[in-house]
Amino acid sequence: MTQSWVKPPLGELIGRLNRFLRGWRNYFSFGYPGTAFRQVNWYVQRRLRRFLVTRSQRRGQHLPGPSLYQALRPKGLIYL
Repeated sequence: MTQSWVKPPLGELIGRLNRFLRGWRNYFSFGYPGTAFRQVNWYVQRRLRRFLVTRSQRRGQHLPGPSLYQALRPKGLIYL
């Protein structure tokens, strides 16, 4: 049993997040959702950056790659 204050590993978090992103993409894909999808992608990246900064007490650990976008894509994150 996991406790609520324990932060999950990044892979598990991305797996859970992808379920919601797929659902949103399928539901809101009608019309012209480009602007809304960009805003959702920006928000998801911002929250994941905050998660990575606060998940441990050791600051300064970054994912490999020149940008967060390029580091999270191989981990399996879906972008809208």
